[in-house]
Amino acid sequence: MNGLLRTLCAVVITTLTLAPAKDAAAQPSNERVLVVDVSKGRGSDARLIKGLGEHLMRAGLLLTEGILSATERTCDGPECFEQLATREGAGLVLTAKIQDSTPGSFFITMALFDAERRAPLQETALCDQCTQEQLGIRIGDVADKLIRQCREARQRPPHAEPPVSVALVPIPAVHLEVSSSPGLSNGGSVSRDNAGLFAGLSKRRKILAGVLGGLAGATLITSIALSATHRQYTSLPCNAPDGQGCRLDNLPLFATGYAVTGALAVGVGITLFWPEKSNKPQLYAEVR
Repeated sequence: MNGLLRTLCAVVITTLTLAPAKDAAAQPSNERVLVVDVSKGRGSDARLIKGLGEHLMRAGLLLTEGILSATERTCDGPECFEQLATREGAGLVLTAKIQDSTPGSFFITMALFDAERRAPLQETALCDQCTQEQLGIRIGDVADKLIRQCREARQRPPHAEPPVSVALVPIPAVHLEVSSSPGLSNGGSVSRDNAGLFAGLSKRRKILAGVLGGLAGATLITSIALSATHRQYTSLPCNAPDGQGCRLDNLPLFATGYAVTGALAVGVGITLFWPEKSNKPQLYAEVR
């Protein structure tokens, strides 16, 4: 009985020992991963590099054990990625850069180079208000997404058409036409020159409204100037008592000016908005 138990224990231990080796042998060689760098601030972050490697190993990927120099860890282009992948026997090359966004938030930029297809991939993510541990988890999530995209790209047919890129193109302006009565020419549309609030006004009314508006503006400015100088001292001769200066009395002038301005403004309103008897015939003539 004891011999049977010892045999079962030996089988279990052997199975657990050889399981990782079998998984490693089953792992495709083109998915061996080389983690080049995880930079944060001005240099590499060894803790984040180690954490990313452990995350990839838990996901069933193999890591290359090459030792990279400080210069090699700054690699950020396809050419040097390909050289490192060839030298280290890696099918995938990963590198990441962490930048401070706001206090407690980090912006992640990660690049993956697929040595088999010689194709780079890139992904960005924001880790908002996260701790060092949460940052490591977020980096692992971005790496998983890139590796998933790489596997999907490898499964596509080699001569598959590339995805169509969508570009923003300028949309031509659409000129709207204002519909009028069916009796109008040009399909019942009013021309662009006549579009607007006062399109139906005759030329005579427009000129009259302009003249009245100009006179109202000039009268208003004059009245304001007279109001500003009212009761100010002046050197003009007057009947002031001895020892006192003369003051301007502009009240009658600017009061009259304000009244005239109001009357002119009323005249402008009547000119613009009082309906004309010949409005429709005039509109028809202008459109034609």
